[in-house]
Amino acid sequence: MGRTIKISDIEGGYEEMLYFRKFTSSAAYMINRRSAASLLKYAYPIKFTLDVYLNRNWEFQLNDTLIKPMPVAANEGKSDISAHSGRYVEHKKKLSAKINKMKLRVKTIIARNIYQFIVLLKIKFGGG
Repeated sequence: MGRTIKISDIEGGYEEMLYFRKFTSSAAYMINRRSAASLLKYAYPIKFTLDVYLNRNWEFQLNDTLIKPMPVAANEGKSDISAHSGRYVEHKKKLSAKINKMKLRVKTIIARNIYQFIVLLKIKFGGG
């Protein structure tokens, strides 16, 4: 599978693409009402640049596409994104802790069910 899949042609020689890589350095965004509502539901209060949410679109229920060639480019100006990166690092730590807890739950459920299945087999077919 490639990094992008063309979805449609757009007037003016542009194409709408489905993107399979990490979003970085996005200069402009167009957000429809559904995506805005999803961000408010799953990510409010907004703490990060939109790139962070686009890179975790499954977590925030976002269906995102891009336009090629990019109609907007950022050539000038300073960014203060790195000054705020600590919030994202903290978010990742919390998310990682949640994922580890979820993994433990899943392992426990699987182990319990396998064990119970073995117990059931022993009861049904003897040996226990």
